[in-house]
Amino acid sequence: MKLLVKKKISSITKTLDKKKSSISEILEKRITEISIEHYYKPEFFSFRSLLVFISKIYALITSVRVWLYKKNIIKAKNVPFFVISIGNIVAGGSGKTPMTLYVAEMLKEKGFKPVVLSRGYGGSIEKTDSNVVAGDGKNVFFSPDEVGDEPFMMASRRSFPVVVGKNRFKGAIKAMEMLFSSDSQPPFGLYASSDSQSPFGLHASSDSQPPSGLNSSSEPQSPSDALSKGIMILDDGFQHIRLKRDLDILLMDYTHPLGNGRLLPVGRLREKPDAASRADIVVFTRCRDITSLHGEPSAPCSTPASSQKTSLSLKSNLPNIKGLTHINGLPHINDLPCFMTTHRPSLYCFINKEIFHDDKNFSLPQPPTTIENLTGRRALLFSGIADNRFFRQTVTDLGIYVLEHLEFNDHHMYKSGDICQINELCYTCGADLLITTEKDYARLNYCTKWPLDIAVLGVRIEFVDSAEKDTFNNIILNAVNNCSKQV
Repeated sequence: MKLLVKKKISSITKTLDKKKSSISEILEKRITEISIEHYYKPEFFSFRSLLVFISKIYALITSVRVWLYKKNIIKAKNVPFFVISIGNIVAGGSGKTPMTLYVAEMLKEKGFKPVVLSRGYGGSIEKTDSNVVAGDGKNVFFSPDEVGDEPFMMASRRSFPVVVGKNRFKGAIKAMEMLFSSDSQPPFGLYASSDSQSPFGLHASSDSQPPSGLNSSSEPQSPSDALSKGIMILDDGFQHIRLKRDLDILLMDYTHPLGNGRLLPVGRLREKPDAASRADIVVFTRCRDITSLHGEPSAPCSTPASSQKTSLSLKSNLPNIKGLTHINGLPHINDLPCFMTTHRPSLYCFINKEIFHDDKNFSLPQPPTTIENLTGRRALLFSGIADNRFFRQTVTDLGIYVLEHLEFNDHHMYKSGDICQINELCYTCGADLLITTEKDYARLNYCTKWPLDIAVLGVRIEFVDSAEKDTFNNIILNAVNNCSKQV
């Protein structure tokens, strides 16, 4: 009798969970549809009118919050390191992670020691008050389920440390401990055990050497050297004004810089458009109408005609941003320099279907081919990112035939049912190649056996004009070198 009752309760619970999930998906889909509409007339007592009402309350709260910090009624936290914030004012993908990677790697090449501070959206640690070292630049200590897919992806580059936690100030304190640390113990006891699972085998193995913070030498790091070399980079930090920053980089998707011009949840704006005035640098991403995906990018302002075309295009796309002007052909917003970039696809890795990785400590294979050699292939795509349509268009522009595209929500954690669905389509759609994104691959089980070869595409930031790239880098380097902070 008890067994029957338990089975009945279990059945009812599963049914309720399915209905709850279904209702949640319907609401999310409807809100998304409304948020991308550019023109509409809300009806009284409609779902839209409810969202408009919530949006007005949200606008009031965000405006008051910014005003309180601006008037120093609520004091922002300060750290004795140069802090760079990279973010946007529109919810969704605008290239924050690729830009964070670009800035961090550029600073590292110049001799600095960058540390990325990320909230860890979608990970279990985000729901706690903890701040953890996702990776120290040599090893990765947590899974994407714990720290989120984007921090995990950045840590997997093994190029610079990544600290995860919703309180960025506490994260900065933890990063400071790493910068000043000189002992040989694992940072904060976060070393992975020998039996921990690792996508790509990126967790530390049982016989790996513990890191020594950010110092490669055995000598203690002097405070002056740590201060001059250590740099904190806030990933998606434009709204995280509780931590003071020395340089604010605002990203705007060139194709939809302000979404539909309305605030969440009836639109995609996180703040009012005039929030852009807080930025020090504005970077337009995905400038697809200025540069071709194939071949060398052309400078948008190399001739008066192209300069005029760029100016007209920008003005038509940015109607609500005050102070838009052009100085020497380069667009400025309130005298802030604006840079034009595009997302250039790259082949992050290529996994042969014949290779089955059952060892969690294997090294990520180098691509045996180039992205150009994928042209003409018949592909099945799957992705769970902010803009799945952009990913499909990118693949199509590479000359690849897209037979099917399985689209999932952003930050989707793949389950066995999803893998089965992908594998079944491999046999039925006639594809000879699987293609996904680097961000999606970070969320997959490392030992999944695929029926087809799988190409994993990454994205790198590329400036439309190489001269703009040098100017952008110099603005950051000059700001860092001219900043003086004390412990």
